[in-house]
Amino acid sequence: MTSVTFLGATAWLLDDPPDWSSGVRLTATLPAHTETGLTQRESRRPLGDTLRLALDYSTTLVTPELQGLRNALQSISTERILCPLWPVEIAIGATPAITSSYYVLIGDGSAPEIKPASDLPFARPAHPLLVGRLQQGPDPELIGPESARCTIHFIESDALAIGLGSISQIMGPITAGGYRPLFEFRPNWAQPLRSGAAAIELERREIGNLRAAAEAYFDQSARRSLVQGFTLDSYSAWQLLRFFLYRGAVRDNFWLAAGLIEARLTANVLFADTTLTVDQPAARGSNTTVILDDLTNRTCCRIIGTAGYTWQLDSVIGRAYDKRVTTLQGLVLVRFNKPELSLEFDSPGLARTQIEFREVSDEEYQASGETLGSSMGALTIAAHLYWFQIEYPDGPRTWAYTDFERDLTYAGSTFQSGFMEHDTITDGLGLDRQSVGFQSRWFTDNPFGLFIPFTLEWPLMVHIFEAQVVNGAVSGAIRLFRGEVVSVKAHGPFLRATGRAFGRVLERRIPRMLFQTGCNWTLFENRCGLPQAEWRCVGIVGTIGGSSPPAPEWDAVSCELLVVNLDWLGIGPRPTLDAHWFAGGYLQLGAGMTAQWRLIGDNAAEIQPDNEIVLVMGTAFSPPPEAGTAVQFWPGCDGRYETCISKFDNGPRFGGFPHLPAGHPFYPFQTDDRSGKK
Repeated sequence: MTSVTFLGATAWLLDDPPDWSSGVRLTATLPAHTETGLTQRESRRPLGDTLRLALDYSTTLVTPELQGLRNALQSISTERILCPLWPVEIAIGATPAITSSYYVLIGDGSAPEIKPASDLPFARPAHPLLVGRLQQGPDPELIGPESARCTIHFIESDALAIGLGSISQIMGPITAGGYRPLFEFRPNWAQPLRSGAAAIELERREIGNLRAAAEAYFDQSARRSLVQGFTLDSYSAWQLLRFFLYRGAVRDNFWLAAGLIEARLTANVLFADTTLTVDQPAARGSNTTVILDDLTNRTCCRIIGTAGYTWQLDSVIGRAYDKRVTTLQGLVLVRFNKPELSLEFDSPGLARTQIEFREVSDEEYQASGETLGSSMGALTIAAHLYWFQIEYPDGPRTWAYTDFERDLTYAGSTFQSGFMEHDTITDGLGLDRQSVGFQSRWFTDNPFGLFIPFTLEWPLMVHIFEAQVVNGAVSGAIRLFRGEVVSVKAHGPFLRATGRAFGRVLERRIPRMLFQTGCNWTLFENRCGLPQAEWRCVGIVGTIGGSSPPAPEWDAVSCELLVVNLDWLGIGPRPTLDAHWFAGGYLQLGAGMTAQWRLIGDNAAEIQPDNEIVLVMGTAFSPPPEAGTAVQFWPGCDGRYETCISKFDNGPRFGGFPHLPAGHPFYPFQTDDRSGKK
């Protein structure tokens, strides 16, 4: 392992080649979500469009490489780990079939070099470069005082993904239900194939003391699980990975030769034939799809009827086949059973794999009441979009994030790829039952960070959308949730938040207009009628904590703020800024995306003639402001009629009933019960 500089930062390169005698395991995964209904019909949606690769291999080290590995493991913290894609060897001057943003030149005895793709072709042997991390720390096993064997577990964790190019898709005349390709790789018969017994989903429970079990069954087709092993050369191995990626891992379906002979040909097949003459025409049962394979060519066929020893086909064969070397195998409509594929490389030119397939017979035709590709079967790539917003007095501030692997643009906004996801959205008839949980990691400008420490003076609203991603473009966003973030809990740097629909609505007073002596309106709202701009004060931050000299470091986040160069920008004569005049108002520190808004809890009287005032904030600043920072702030209102007249001269628009008698008929008589009983 060698320390290198990559993209302007320190990184560690795994430059010790693998022991090919022990093999190199390459694992490719693609995140996906599968839902299965009561009838076992599936809807499958991928959550990414690039493979995530992992390499597992062993290497033998001797000094000084062994000492270098030990020193590197003692120094690694959060730096990138770089690993050559060892199974792909790029010869001098060659154009790679597997592309990458960067390549490592290694293997000719000279020191490794990292080059961008723009420098192709290279004058040295090279490998595509993977960027990621160690999945677990290597634990070298000493086999002598100067040598050791070490197992490397590397996984990609960076946006710099390799490119696999395009794939060739073999397809015969089968077209029912839409285009599906044929899985073009033939199995290795040196290891047994598991064709899988047909199975249905049937639930049985022992209820009562009966001899029979209670059963739950829904109308469905039987499905099989098939396992086949393959031995592949280097070209076929990467073709298989391409097929795995572009067929959507568990998403799409395709035809697979099951390996079981349905019958044998008793006559040669000609180019224009629309029938097959076989020895056991009834052995196929209800299966109607077969493949002719002479180990050179393959043709898929659909059987539409049987006449004696003849199978009638829905189209012309289109190719001649010799009965002596041609097999008739059954075809099964399948998908990859897992969003993961592993290849065992015995050398850069030879790989082995074992794949489990799952039958999806319900998807051969579009089911009644369903739409193939929309409500069932293979769906488009999905991403979740998170839109946060706070309505500050001077306008809204927004944040946009996505759980996708890269930034997305939708409706004129860029949703940044970030560490954020949500749990199941709980819904119900009651408004208080509509909620959702979030998981996130703290990062700069994370809106959840406004809760820790608590600096949120206005509601933080959140919208969750699910959108489709097609060729990098976002479309069809559907809102899944709209509500307010009501709480955030921190577990170290990891944050768990709770969102609730109509969170503040349930706490509002109903009816909105109350018969009371206090005002029902909020200062500066439309019904209050006072323009906010006509009651503004501006100034400059003097000291934090209101002390002179400045407060000590431990008191740097004090809620007291000394404002100097105070200026009244309101309309009309400057009022006397007495103590408590700004109580209940609010202050804006800074501007734009970095602005901080705080409620004002209280204030001291203005210091004349220095034009200074001490404000006490409801919550501390985070981060604390620097001296000389501009601030602007507005007064508060306690809702009394006397305040509305004397302070704001707004009596005609007072929103209460100041002359309401204490014993009016709408209020029941209240007694002073101080017994402590509830």
